[in-house]
Order: sequence, then C-alpha cells, then structure tokens
Amino acid sequence: MLKNLKESRRKMKNYSIKNSNAFTLIELLAVIIILAVIALIATPVVLNVVDKAKIKSNMNSVYGIADAAKLYHIESQLDTTKLGNLDGKTNLFEKSEFIYGGGTFDNKKSSVKVTADGKIGVSLYFKGICYTKDYESNDVTTK
Repeated sequence: MLKNLKESRRKMKNYSIKNSNAFTLIELLAVIIILAVIALIATPVVLNVVDKAKIKSNMNSVYGIADAAKLYHIESQLDTTKLGNLDGKTNLFEKSEFIYGGGTFDNKKSSVKVTADGKIGVSLYFKGICYTKDYESNDVTTK
C-alpha cells in the first residue's frame, strides 16, 4: 500500500499546474483587458464613419431634390399653371407641388425654391443639420 501511495504522489507531480497546457486566470484576464481596450479605441472610429456616411447620403438626397426641381422647372414650361411658383420665393414643399418621398427631412423648416430662369435654391433640415444649395452654386453645404 505504501508503494501505491508513492506511485500516486509521483503521478500527481506529473500532472501539476506547472506542466499543464491550460491558461491561468491572470492570462485570461490580461487578454480580456486588451480586447476591451481595443474595442474602446475602435468604437468611436466606427461610429464617426457611420455619421459621415449619413451626412454624405443626405447631401446626395439634396442633389436629387435639386435635379427634381430642375425637372419641375422644365415641366412648368409646358404647364403654365405652375409658372406662378417659379418666383424664387414660393416654397415648393409648402405648396405640395414638390413631394419628396424620402420623408426624412423636416418639411416645416425645409424649402425648395425655383426662379423663372431655372435657378434652384434648396434648404433641407435633418436632425439639426441644415443642407443648403444656393441659387448660384451647384455645391451642397452643411451648417
């Protein structure tokens, strides 16, 4: 029996923690902390990219609305009832002459105006950001 006890102790020494292939709790915690730091650094970068993409998407919508206003101007040359709206002061959003199906812009603050000579001014509000295209420029700016 003494021989069996010595044999058991010898086997236990062979299976000690130092000789095992498993990770210790400290090593696992270190890896978790490193991954958390990487996540904290990467999250704002990703969110910033998403916000910039939304702004660019809204700017492209303004270009699309300006193109639709150009088509409205051309159509008004054939339909003389629309000529009164081409004074550069009439908001086509308010007159319901110009309907934007996106439904994301604040229609109460937004405006699309067309002059008789086809110049277009657009001012659209979305979540506190104003997207504008003035009569003389083709560029859309944000404020």
